[in-house]
Amino acid sequence: MNGSVLIAAGGTGGHISPGVALAEVLAEKITTFGFDAVYLHSLVRNKDNPDLLNPPCTVLWHNVPQLGGFRTILYPFLFLYPFLKTILLFHKLKVRAVVGMGGYSSLPRHSLRDTFSKKIISL
Repeated sequence: MNGSVLIAAGGTGGHISPGVALAEVLAEKITTFGFDAVYLHSLVRNKDNPDLLNPPCTVLWHNVPQLGGFRTILYPFLFLYPFLKTILLFHKLKVRAVVGMGGYSSLPRHSLRDTFSKKIISL
């Protein structure tokens, strides 16, 4: 098993569209690049994005806590939950490389590069 590649495309449509385009290419030539699977990781609030209506690969949805008021003070602790979910996701999917398309919601994926010594490609 060669592992999988995770495309972290959080934020707005400007972050998602390039991620979907890359996922299309990787999904078509998956064996050429030596991966078993391609996953696109995006925010739940982007489910209505036209680029994600017919995705080229499996889309993993996640949520990031919203800021505002008292939540701003608690944000580091609220952000810990998505971070821990990402650790479990890396183990479950055997992620070998992460491609980041930007957006603050892709932070947990990028912050794990030292922990798991994964290849990180930021575009």
